Amino acid sequence: MPGYMFSACGICYTALDPKNIMIVLKEHNECLCCTNDCCIVPGDEGYGVGFEKSMVNFAAAKAGRSTGNICDTKVYCCQCGLKYPEVLCQGASNCLCCKQAQSFPFDDDHVKEPVCACCFVQILPEFGVLKEAPELPSIVRD
Repeated sequence: MPGYMFSACGICYTALDPKNIMIVLKEHNECLCCTNDCCIVPGDEGYGVGFEKSMVNFAAAKAGRSTGNICDTKVYCCQCGLKYPEVLCQGASNCLCCKQAQSFPFDDDHVKEPVCACCFVQILPEFGVLKEAPELPSIVRD
């Protein structure tokens, strides 16, 4: 169960799920050409430490194709990277009982249609109280 829609505004939502609590934090976000990931979960291997670049991905980005990040800066629990832009914004996070997702343009993994809610009262896509929120992408759910 993905939890209950707490608040939402167009392209993003926040849900609360008291039955499925993630110990600490896991997130992935993209905004234009910037990406960032964070994972502070017990038992997780982490991202390592260092700077990585990919000339293959750089050449693909120059040609207008995306094959992954051009470069990444990693510090164990976080990583930031640059890539060829595919979306304006996209991401999801799971921290304790709070779950968040955003997507523009809309997609099936994050937010697939306009949403609107305030204090557990959902107006879009359908009206109701304590409505179930969409499922988070597997990258932050597991």
